[in-house]
Amino acid sequence: MGGVRLRVEEHARAIRRYRHVKPARGGSAKCSLRCPGTSHTCTLAKGHRGPHVAHGSFRKVVAVWDSGARAEPAARTVHRGSGAKAPIGLRSRRPAGLLEVFRALLARAVSSGEELVLAICFLAFVWFAIDWILLILGLF
Repeated sequence: MGGVRLRVEEHARAIRRYRHVKPARGGSAKCSLRCPGTSHTCTLAKGHRGPHVAHGSFRKVVAVWDSGARAEPAARTVHRGSGAKAPIGLRSRRPAGLLEVFRALLARAVSSGEELVLAICFLAFVWFAIDWILLILGLF
């Protein structure tokens, strides 16, 4: 079974379908399986579902390959011919409600509790700074 293998150099249009897929967060273990015939490795979390995805600069998707492409650990590469199959799709994980949208934005912006506390302190600092500027200028 050859599997699906797409690289941004060859299939830029098909790769755009996967731009919503984000790499694993810094603290989690990565899959790290190598795309057959390339130097790209999977940047998704270990144990992910769906195809393997490699990200490049600025979290841009650069390669997508099927798990049936017989990916090897990062130590070795295996060259396989590219299959004529269409890429398998990933479910969109779009939030359904307003609270889920807010939670998703917050989770994307803040990865730990410490960052959340620092973000709240920063927003409070900005609020008080604006308040003091308005008091000094006599606008409030």
